[in-house]
Amino acid sequence: MGNAGQRHSDRPNPVTGVVVLEPRRLAARLLARRVAEETGTRLGDLVGYQTRDESVVSRNTRIRFVTDGVFLRHIRSNPTLNGVAAVVLDEFHERRIAMDLSLALCRTLLRGRRPDLDLLVMSATLDADLLQTYLDASLVQAHSPLHPVEILWRPQSPALAPWDAAAAALKDLLRRRSSQEAPDAADKGPLTNQPPGDVLVFMPGVYEIRRTIDACRRLSGVPPFRIFPLYGDLPQKEQDAALAPLLPGAPTFPTKVLVSTNVAETSITIPGVRHVIDSGLVRVNRHDVRRGLDVLVTVKTSDSSAKQRAGRAGRTAPGTCTRLWSEREHVSRRHVDEPEILRVDLSDAVLQLLSLDAALNPESFPWLTLPEPEALAAGLRLLADLGAVTMGEGPSLTPFGAHMAELPMHPRLARMLIEAKRRGCVEQAALWAALASEGAVELASVEDFDSAIPSQAGLEPAAVRQVQAVAERFRRAADRLTVPATRPQGAGASLCLLAAFPDHVASRRGDGPAYEMSGRRRCALSRQSSAAGAEIVVAVEVQERSGAEGPKTMLSLAVPVDVEDLRDVFPDRCTTRSTHEWNTGRKAVERFDEILFGDLVVRKERKPNPDRGVAAQMLAERIASGELRLELWDKKVEAWIDRCRCVADWFPERNLLRCGSEDLLLAYAEICDGATKWDDCRKRPCLPPIKALLSPADRSFVERMAPETLPLPHGRKLKLTYVPGQKPRGSARIQELFDLQTTPRVAGGRAAVVIELLAPNMRPVQVTEDLAGFWKNHYPAIKQQLQRRYPKHEWR
Repeated sequence: MGNAGQRHSDRPNPVTGVVVLEPRRLAARLLARRVAEETGTRLGDLVGYQTRDESVVSRNTRIRFVTDGVFLRHIRSNPTLNGVAAVVLDEFHERRIAMDLSLALCRTLLRGRRPDLDLLVMSATLDADLLQTYLDASLVQAHSPLHPVEILWRPQSPALAPWDAAAAALKDLLRRRSSQEAPDAADKGPLTNQPPGDVLVFMPGVYEIRRTIDACRRLSGVPPFRIFPLYGDLPQKEQDAALAPLLPGAPTFPTKVLVSTNVAETSITIPGVRHVIDSGLVRVNRHDVRRGLDVLVTVKTSDSSAKQRAGRAGRTAPGTCTRLWSEREHVSRRHVDEPEILRVDLSDAVLQLLSLDAALNPESFPWLTLPEPEALAAGLRLLADLGAVTMGEGPSLTPFGAHMAELPMHPRLARMLIEAKRRGCVEQAALWAALASEGAVELASVEDFDSAIPSQAGLEPAAVRQVQAVAERFRRAADRLTVPATRPQGAGASLCLLAAFPDHVASRRGDGPAYEMSGRRRCALSRQSSAAGAEIVVAVEVQERSGAEGPKTMLSLAVPVDVEDLRDVFPDRCTTRSTHEWNTGRKAVERFDEILFGDLVVRKERKPNPDRGVAAQMLAERIASGELRLELWDKKVEAWIDRCRCVADWFPERNLLRCGSEDLLLAYAEICDGATKWDDCRKRPCLPPIKALLSPADRSFVERMAPETLPLPHGRKLKLTYVPGQKPRGSARIQELFDLQTTPRVAGGRAAVVIELLAPNMRPVQVTEDLAGFWKNHYPAIKQQLQRRYPKHEWR
């Protein structure tokens, strides 16, 4: 695969015998060098290595140490691993997604097209039962006893920074070893003789490493020592200097102190180390819901990780491990590290899977640890938002997605750099992508970060250097892309940010500071944001905060964009529609033209001449809700509705209209026909449109079956009232009913009328629906009583 020392070569080597996967670049390089030395060959000949940025292999290479990301790119171009006899997955206990994915792909090949493939999974702290079941494989145990390592517990105050705690521990260690004193009472267990040797200090990240080195260099009253940093992004020359044995000085060898991330936790043996100082902290990838990215966060190490670190002190001779926490606190720590698949965004894993084989289904893929279905679905949704996949019967990779899979970074950042490549603004976009990925740098806006501002903004120099280093790595990755420039050169790094965070677009509501995101989610810009006042923004960070008024969504690291930007980057997601809204102040219907980005309204303009049909319906709905009251909606209208409902009850077989709420809404719309504001229709007649709900035949039937009045003897009329669910009622003076012997009925005789009989003073004296019984049984007594009071009235 190219000549020894060749850089950036991804061409598969058809005669490679063994591929060894390592989780870290440093381990891949150092192990390859060690095996080359053991075999007496030149590095890059029989044994070589390949990382993201470096390839030292040749056509003679038979044993290749690679990072897991490189292996996935290799298997994409060589799906059957042609020429590979064996795959070794080292340090598998770390459970990186790339390792899990590599294992599952090899297992699939082993059970299908490559039954001859040898597969070896290795770790000092392996979950053997899980893997034996998953692989149906044999377990081989290689015992390599360590020298005794004494554990010293050194609990710290929470207020003490880990670098200061480590420096204090180093000072005690060097002093005791120099004077051969026993440890003080704070240490557990006696040390009769402090062994000589170098010191390995574990810190979670580069920032802490630099602070630790500074704190240690300020120590006084200790024997001389030399101190080195060690981490994955350290230049190779400095890594080699840190790991090389110190040359003799005069007259003694000074102690070497290495301050390292967990790159030194496994895989590599550092000669001369006899003492470990462990901060108990590590940086791991976790999904940051604020940014929608995976970011490195500092957490406590697990028990298995702490054992690995302590073991570094006992590789070649007895040693000590000083843990900067208490033995009691250690009991509460996780036994093993949580698999990465359970704590990170799965969009990158899904993207890699689809790029390897379009037929692979992420939901049915044989994962060693099954991911949460919701996490898989969320990963697919994000890829669809980014334009990496289309969703039909199953996810399908787009050309954008194929390019994104080539980049060793989160899909959001990959999409951002591809857009930058198309627009010729990689320099700025790479910096913005680095800012988005590095949660340690707090800014109000990504635009605030340039070469002049970091020192003025009070940013930590180490954090700034880290951002700049990541930006440089992103620039190199973008340079290798084969995406042609299709937009004006230098056109809008903000559009690249938009391409990466389409779900973080927010539109301002009204003239105030309030914004809205997709799903009608209300939000606000951080007070320091330079994008304040912009009509549309895209934010890197979306954070939920609690306050006195309840939870609030805050946007930060935001840049302004406009509608044309949205159409440029996501033309298929921008649509237009005409809408109508009710203006409460004017009591009128107004028409607006809206531009939407997905379901988010990003522009809204008022237009003249609302649609009169829509306006009538909106006015009708407000009448129905009680917000508006028609001035001519009177008792006659209500009485007609009651008559209709009573007749419908009495004659269910006719299926008469009951004038329900939906029916009345039609009538309201008819009353408001042609109107666009309340003043146009508030005084319109109401009864005719209500009656028009019924056909002429049904109207006539209601009139006959529920008449407004019934004739009485001597030409008078009995006025009737109707209440649905009750019998009709009528009121009359006794004298008006003398010649009416039986109870009147309506509805073709189906409903008797309840009669309220009134005295001459119009007060009721009897209520009955049996008029004949009243005359016979009750009237004589009533007559006798009333005749004395009203002698001038007729009494029969």
